[in-house]
This record gives sequence, C-alpha cells and structure tokens, in this order.
Amino acid sequence: MKVDWHTQTQFEHFHTYTWKSSKKEWASFYTQWVHTDVDREMASKGLHQVEANQDPDLYIYYRMVTQEVGCRETSRQVDQ
Repeated sequence: MKVDWHTQTQFEHFHTYTWKSSKKEWASFYTQWVHTDVDREMASKGLHQVEANQDPDLYIYYRMVTQEVGCRETSRQVDQ
C-alpha cells in the first residue's frame, strides 16, 4: 500500500473529511472494506466525516491497482 500526502502539512488544523467517489465501477466492491478501515483510522485521529456540501477540510480518494498472480500447487508423492 502506498499513501501520499504533502509531508509539510500540519494535519492538526484539519477536523473534517469526506470521500471522493472512484471512477472505476469495480472499485465499489472494495469500498466497504476501504471505507470502514479508513473511517476508523480517521476517527482515531479526531477527524469526523461530513457530507461534501458541508465544506470538509479534507477529501479522501483511493485508487486500487490489481495484478493477477498465478499460483502453482505441486504435490510430491512420498514412498512409505
């Protein structure tokens, strides 16, 4: 996982956030897990989620890149 932000940003000045929607249809499958985990972490830092029309301090957006990886299972017969 990679996270990106401006390292000089003083986050103590931020108190609210909202989510930006993903442009990828398949991303909605992962939303339930990503949002739950991120919302929990944001709350632990004292930030509160608000609606976009409530002028949030931060907008959160995630992008997911996947790569299919093959798995080869082998078995070895052992003489007894």
